[in-house]
Amino acid sequence: MQKKITVADIIMLVGGAVAFLFSFLKFASGRGAPNAWDTDFFAFATTLPALLGLAMAVWIVLGLAGVALPEQVLTFNSDQLKATWGIAAAGIMLSWITTDFDKGVGYWLMLLGSLAMAVGAVMALLGKGTETVDIPGGSKDTASATSSEASSTPPPPPPATDA
Repeated sequence: MQKKITVADIIMLVGGAVAFLFSFLKFASGRGAPNAWDTDFFAFATTLPALLGLAMAVWIVLGLAGVALPEQVLTFNSDQLKATWGIAAAGIMLSWITTDFDKGVGYWLMLLGSLAMAVGAVMALLGKGTETVDIPGGSKDTASATSSEASSTPPPPPPATDA
């Protein structure tokens, strides 16, 4: 498992997780209001951003876990693929603003998550947010740990001479 993650990947990972997890809350307000997975409430148009968020989060986690992901999918590299997912999810969620029903907390949190996905993906495409952050509890390199311990111990004293 990698010990570092870029800022852009953190933004995309958190955004994707938020878009997916909060899709189970009420998409519209009111008593008995549906969530994004309700089949009677424009099911595909509301679940697609959640599925794109799940795909983005899984893609990033697999990359952090060291799984060999393909360098290209069709003609898209990894950053372009994540950008299509993030921008599509944000566009779909933004299109719901013009509807005439009262939005629930699930909608607003999915909108924020999908916007974060798009922002993180565009940052990665532009080469911004490439600073890395240490992951707490990441795998430790035992070779570097033993070499640092060896360098911190003082050398043995010189042999005593009888003079």
